[in-house]
Amino acid sequence: DEVWVDRGGQLDRADVAFRDADTMLDVIRRVLGPTGRRLDRAHPAADAVLPGGIRLHALLPPLVDQPVLTLRRIPAVVPGWDDLEAAGTVPADLRDVLREVVARRHNLVVAGRAGAGKTTLLKRLLGEVGEDRVVVLEDTPELGRPCRHAVNLQTVEPGPDGTGGADLDHLLRNALRMRPCGVH
Repeated sequence: DEVWVDRGGQLDRADVAFRDADTMLDVIRRVLGPTGRRLDRAHPAADAVLPGGIRLHALLPPLVDQPVLTLRRIPAVVPGWDDLEAAGTVPADLRDVLREVVARRHNLVVAGRAGAGKTTLLKRLLGEVGEDRVVVLEDTPELGRPCRHAVNLQTVEPGPDGTGGADLDHLLRNALRMRPCGVH
């Protein structure tokens, strides 16, 4: 019964609402259908990337007291270093340090709150990799083809019989056998 919109870091309540929780669940399940992701009592959380680069995250009770749906737009274009500097995201001196970290193949952790720009920064950094092979592990695909020689691995939920799934541990074991120059 509440819809909120993030407008430049400010949450504003919208003048629209779902009729009821069942209507909301019907919409979520119809949107999730083509992605192969489940949302039910056995799987009360679902993540998916929808056509057009929309990230969907949905939760059901008992994880929450009522169904919750979060939609986020993933930028289609990766901003350049100058764009990140102009936005105040990455100062010029830090840009040089980050580019050097990538060039020397050092480890780097990109962390922050939701919406802070982690995926955007990671895409920009992976654009610096050049011809090195990078294996990307994701539970929900957001990075696309971040560099010229990328192999993208994605987690898979087990089937109804409990088989056929692949979690991040499984993907990591496989990634290490693929001769990556770096596992990100």
